[in-house]
Amino acid sequence: MESDQNNTDEPAIIPEEQLISIAKSLKNGDLNGPDENISKKQLKTTLRAVIKTASCTYLSEGYAATACDTLRACLAQCVVSDSSDTDALAYSRQIWKEIFDLFLRSSESRRPKPLKLLLLALERNFVKIPSQSVKNHLVAYIISKTWQVISLKDDANSAVKPSLQALRHFICKNIIDARDIISIISQELGSRVIDGTDILLAQNTPLPPSPMTKTKYVEHSHQFIYTTLSWMRYPDVAPITGRLIGVFCSSLRAWLSTWGEPPEPVTNSDINQPIWFSVLKSYVQKQPELLNLFAIHVFPEIVHQDRAGIAEFAEILSLKYLDLANLNVHGSADLHISLLLLRATKEGGDSNIIKATDAEAVDNESIEVIASHLLCHADAQIRLLAFSFIVHPSAPKCPFLSIVLSSLALALPHYHAEIDPKARQDHLALIKRLFLRLIGLLTNFSRGLFDFKSQDLIPERDLLAQDSLRSLKPEAASLQQHLTFFEWYRAFLLHELDSTASYQRHAVSLRMVDFLLSNGAGFLLRRMSNTTSKAERRDLDSSFCHDLLTSLLALVLDPFDDIRELAACILQSIPPEAWASLSKEGASEVRTLSQICARGPVAGDDASLSAHNSSAISGLTLACQRAAKRAQSTARADHADGFGRLYALVVGFDTESNQKNTWSDNDQLALCRLMSDLDDRISTTLTDIHTAVKTASLHELLIAARYLVIRYNSQTRPYKIEPPQCHIWGENVERLLVLSSDVWSAVKHVLCADAPEGYEPDIVTDENPIGPKDLLSFCWRALKESSTLMHSLIAGFKGAPVVQAFQKHHYRTFGELAFTELAELRHRGAFSTVSQTLADCCIRCVESEDLETQSLPKEWYQKTLLYIQQRASALTRRSAGLPAMIIGILSATPKGPFFDTVLKDLQAIAHVKTEKNLKNENLDLPQVHAFNSLKDIFTDARFNNSVDKHMCSSLELAVHALESDRWEVRNCGLMLMKALITRMNDGTNTLSSKAPSTSRHTSSPVYHKYPNVPELILRLLTHKVAVDSEGLHQGVTLPEKLVSQAQHVFPALEIIEQSGIPKQYHAEIRKASWDHLEGPVWAIRDKAAKALSYLPKSDGIESEVKHCLQSSCSSQNSLHGRLLYLRYLTTRLGLDSEDMFEATSKDNFKDCNICSLDGWQLFTHYLHEDCPENPAYALEVAAKRRCKPLVGRFEESLDGNSVEPEISQTIFADMSASGVPHHPEHADEMLRKTGRFMSSLIKEDIKLTATVDEMVVAWSKALQLALDETAEVSTRQAAVDSLAKFFEYTQRLEVHTDKTSGYLPLFLSLYDSLLDDDEDVRNTGAATVSKLLASIAAQDDNTAVRIPLMVPAASHQLLEYLKAHYRNSSAFWAEAVQRIIGKQSRPQRLPRFPPPRTSLERLKPEDTTLFVEEKQNLYIDEAKEAGIWLGALLSMDSAAIETETLRKLESWTLEGIDALIETASTEFDGPLGWTSKPEVLTLGVRILHAAHALMHYSKNESLGVDGSGLRTRLKDMLLVGEQSQLNGTWMRIIRRSLE
Repeated sequence: MESDQNNTDEPAIIPEEQLISIAKSLKNGDLNGPDENISKKQLKTTLRAVIKTASCTYLSEGYAATACDTLRACLAQCVVSDSSDTDALAYSRQIWKEIFDLFLRSSESRRPKPLKLLLLALERNFVKIPSQSVKNHLVAYIISKTWQVISLKDDANSAVKPSLQALRHFICKNIIDARDIISIISQELGSRVIDGTDILLAQNTPLPPSPMTKTKYVEHSHQFIYTTLSWMRYPDVAPITGRLIGVFCSSLRAWLSTWGEPPEPVTNSDINQPIWFSVLKSYVQKQPELLNLFAIHVFPEIVHQDRAGIAEFAEILSLKYLDLANLNVHGSADLHISLLLLRATKEGGDSNIIKATDAEAVDNESIEVIASHLLCHADAQIRLLAFSFIVHPSAPKCPFLSIVLSSLALALPHYHAEIDPKARQDHLALIKRLFLRLIGLLTNFSRGLFDFKSQDLIPERDLLAQDSLRSLKPEAASLQQHLTFFEWYRAFLLHELDSTASYQRHAVSLRMVDFLLSNGAGFLLRRMSNTTSKAERRDLDSSFCHDLLTSLLALVLDPFDDIRELAACILQSIPPEAWASLSKEGASEVRTLSQICARGPVAGDDASLSAHNSSAISGLTLACQRAAKRAQSTARADHADGFGRLYALVVGFDTESNQKNTWSDNDQLALCRLMSDLDDRISTTLTDIHTAVKTASLHELLIAARYLVIRYNSQTRPYKIEPPQCHIWGENVERLLVLSSDVWSAVKHVLCADAPEGYEPDIVTDENPIGPKDLLSFCWRALKESSTLMHSLIAGFKGAPVVQAFQKHHYRTFGELAFTELAELRHRGAFSTVSQTLADCCIRCVESEDLETQSLPKEWYQKTLLYIQQRASALTRRSAGLPAMIIGILSATPKGPFFDTVLKDLQAIAHVKTEKNLKNENLDLPQVHAFNSLKDIFTDARFNNSVDKHMCSSLELAVHALESDRWEVRNCGLMLMKALITRMNDGTNTLSSKAPSTSRHTSSPVYHKYPNVPELILRLLTHKVAVDSEGLHQGVTLPEKLVSQAQHVFPALEIIEQSGIPKQYHAEIRKASWDHLEGPVWAIRDKAAKALSYLPKSDGIESEVKHCLQSSCSSQNSLHGRLLYLRYLTTRLGLDSEDMFEATSKDNFKDCNICSLDGWQLFTHYLHEDCPENPAYALEVAAKRRCKPLVGRFEESLDGNSVEPEISQTIFADMSASGVPHHPEHADEMLRKTGRFMSSLIKEDIKLTATVDEMVVAWSKALQLALDETAEVSTRQAAVDSLAKFFEYTQRLEVHTDKTSGYLPLFLSLYDSLLDDDEDVRNTGAATVSKLLASIAAQDDNTAVRIPLMVPAASHQLLEYLKAHYRNSSAFWAEAVQRIIGKQSRPQRLPRFPPPRTSLERLKPEDTTLFVEEKQNLYIDEAKEAGIWLGALLSMDSAAIETETLRKLESWTLEGIDALIETASTEFDGPLGWTSKPEVLTLGVRILHAAHALMHYSKNESLGVDGSGLRTRLKDMLLVGEQSQLNGTWMRIIRRSLE
């Protein structure tokens, strides 16, 4: 018999030192006394006291860990003791349950290791319990306790993670199995809830046998899995959830296998499926955003734990879900789950399952072939999974199949243009793995490359043309396919590096060039063709190298920072011999570094250079001089940065030694030349700043100097520099400090003005066009780059070369300059840079061995405190640079006594009570500077580990500030409160949302870590202000008192929304929050409603809705607050406001009986009826609910699949009479509805006053205007929605829109939607194209695979469809011509041909605007589009060609070629030449593509195109282009046209 008799005396909390002593005594077997009976009594008392101590929530982490260790020691001593009393204590179920409850309660806020060891101790104790009845009781208790937590689905429940951990642990140790879990769950699902007082737990008997069938057990196991999976949305719980699912499925399979009869399948589709598959499928379909978490945490565990289940799944995997014929019909969820499980199986190493799956695939198609059809799927995850199967095959040494290479050639361009950053990075990683495998295969092939006879090889052809390979030997055919694919990718990379390409394409292509240079430079820079000889293949491909270098040099001036950096890094890694391609006639116009800054010749510069270095310098210096000229004329940041990078590259190639750890004479000469130029330009700036803005900008020289310093200072390991270099760099640092000080003197009068953007010392005139924006940009960039240069001097590791040259006075001068700038600056853009410079200076000071230097940060801190007091009345610009000064100083000591002193000093300043200022005069408010500094400290991630101890006092301080009489202090207190709330939630601003968020955690330890928070919440919520009824409706703004109330209430509600309410304060805080639902301020009512809506548990929402609707409303504000609360509650159920009326018939509300309630009627009235007396409706109701009656008539008439003629005539008459509504939202809604309306008209072919064709034409014109890039996004979205409805219903009604060219404008409008700048518009268009093409293929009995397509693939497929169906259409031919020469606004009938010579003269000059206007559509590449539509033009039949338009096209093309030849003859191109401008490049591409089309048409004599004259001009241009290094893209088009 066990004794659960407790001592009547309440045990006391044991101090930490005594706990350590007890633990040591117990481990040594000493029980503190010679009398064993007394020792046992002490052990029992000690155990109770240790449990109570370990249960305290306010212990520090170390104290709590010590308590857990002592508790484990007590348990161990009880187990090994031979006393019966101690045995009873060791095996007491009450003690065991108390410790288990302690584990569940404490795991969230304490170190995991001590609690994990405590769980192991409980497990060892359980195993040694002699009584089986006690074991059964504890098993039931474990399952019941953990299931209550798991099934609660309470976001604020901190015990869910330890519950999952405990359940998994005990299953793994065979203490609990699936049968035990299901038995308990079945009773709870049957409304017999088990808890600690249940009769089952009170009895010492085994679990009763269950009368359930095997099928019933499977259903309950599904319930357990589904409920457990609900916690997958929390990232901190997802790993343990996946591990629990894995072990549970394994245990369940082992137990069910002991049953004789199989379970009855619920549906036919469940036959042969593993138990877990249908549950996973159902959950993923409802929460598709969690698939990544499933792939990481669930599927690998299932593969590892349930091999038998995976084997069952493999039997149906290829036959049911990866069948090519079924890809059209199965949803993305099924396909995604199948691919994820297959990948997990592969990564799990079970090759037998993979082989079985491959062997049983339909029509002997391998998984690689199936995956190749999914490379362009609309779902990025499916694309990545399919791509991974190709990149990571079962046999990596096997060559690629031809169909796989063809699919890759179609998919890789789409991957390069991927918009989503994460998906783009994932695709890039797989592309790199792909080419690693390809390079390995080509290396193996190249060993026997010339073993094949020449007649075994064929010239290169299109990759997709595989018929000619059938006659080859298998080895030769495979080799040629792989070489052709690699050659195609080389050419593709050059095209992707054109200046017209998008940022995404540039980023991926540059990273791939860098990757291939590092892993396969021989393949990238050499032409690996079958037709090249062995000697030829030893040499570099000069044409490719020239085009690559020219493109890279142009990208060094790209607007995006990372593109410039990538291009510059790649240029550094290119072999010197590749630069010889730039050393041609014309490149010698600039040969030496000395000419970059026009400072005169440098003796002996060329004598020491090798031939390769000379070639590199000739091309680089030309590009550098052009970049300098461009940077000087435009003053743009990207051009200045590009010049600085190119300057550093030139110096690197011009250096006599390649050793990185030296500073050569050329390096010093280049830096001295820059400093001399800077000195001259600063003098000009000090004398006449307007002249400097126009002709003597500073920032490009400062940037160039910075890159020279970085080049020398960024060594990977410290070394001791020689005394001569140390002396040289000491002088350089001295001079650069002087220059930086001079820059500050030249620009501070602008940047220190209270409103620097409005500084204008002189009147702007035609003679003096420098305005405030130009002046401010000049000054800001100069200071920014000066500070960045200073930062580069002192940044890096402790032993960096330049840092070694710093002397004691340098640190003081350096820091004083940064300190002064921060103290006086008013331009916020400069704060961050200067603050970082000061921070690095302070770090170097602290690291110094000189005591005086170490004390500099504290000296500057005392000056900062003095500044805070002196500038107490200067409250502009959020305390200007004072917070940045504090942050910079603290960066050197992010923790320790000095940090704590700074926090306390700032809190003391902020806590000073402000005086009332009845005269409204300016007062000294140093509190504002202190609050702003505190706010920046709490938002800086570097201080995360140091600010926790100051959180409680800072929260009190913020609340105190909100009660101030001064609005300045209240405003700063509010900003500090926001920073503190962010800090309380681990530095994130993640709020509760109506859908489960994958970034939220299961609970927030806010109330455990910061115990004063609940009282502060109550203090804020109960803050009352007297509100006069008249003040609410006077003027537009709220009275100041209401603003003050909002400042109090919002932080409190924000904390409630993020962290919930602690149980002990639940009633008080809920009542205080509920009172604000009836307040006079709309925003407060909405915030209170949202916060309160997250308090009810998931299973209590229905009763809360019922209670809310039954209670009466005392005012209009009360009604509105109640309705807002209801809206947020129903949102948690997954319903929108529009669905609430229908929700009354659903199961969620079937027992609420609320349809007849007055409150519910008010609610539906508020949602659906025009209620002018309710101001909430007037301001919040959607625009479409107030549309004209015409919209309603559309909806009424379109309930069926057809439209009655009379109704159609009336609707059409209404449309003609009313025209387009003036309200934009109404017009968009009307446009959206017309798509379905037009499809019905086409079906019935109704004869109206205007014919259906005329209506289609009018509608298509409206769509073209709506899809114009200048239209609003909402209008463009409405247009593509209209097209989607039109094609959906025409296909549903079996209307063949492809039978006539009258619908061509609709297809073209759909194509334009795929090129839209808005992602939603493009995605809608892609979905429409996918469905349309699949429907057309089904009508034509086409068995081709049709899947949801990604946007670029949809664009390609749609154009291929148009080329096939409209090849005889003159309208389509004219459209193709128009898009090649330049798309103008349709719908003009014939193309317009702007004079190419005039266009070239207009586009060539450099745009010197400081702030360039961004393109309207950054997604579209006009040069690429011209090439795409060239393919359409070449596919047309001659019958579609209009002779008159062809003659105009020929004349336009010849004039354009002549203009290009004339310009190329007089102007050398080369790096950064006149063709590097994107607009000029696009114009040339258009002209040459037109020439290519005309050369194709010249083969048909009936068309009368002068092919010989055109060929002569193209040859002339080719010759001139080779001499003047014309753009490589143009040259490739010319060569292709002449073939």
